[in-house]
Amino acid sequence: MLIFENEVNRMGICKHMFVGTAEGIHCTRCGLRLSPAEYAAMQNAPKPETKKPARAGKKVTKDE
Repeated sequence: MLIFENEVNRMGICKHMFVGTAEGIHCTRCGLRLSPAEYAAMQNAPKPETKKPARAGKKVTKDE
């Protein structure tokens, strides 16, 4: 199944609610249609890890 340019743009902005049918899977909000293989590939795609900022240590004064 080909994914058209407007469907690619919708993938980033829609919070999909997928419904499975005999033909494949479609989003009830934006109408994106995927085959079962495309949906499985999308779910198994590696997600980018976000780095947590380093924890700051306790500020020590000269009195301590």
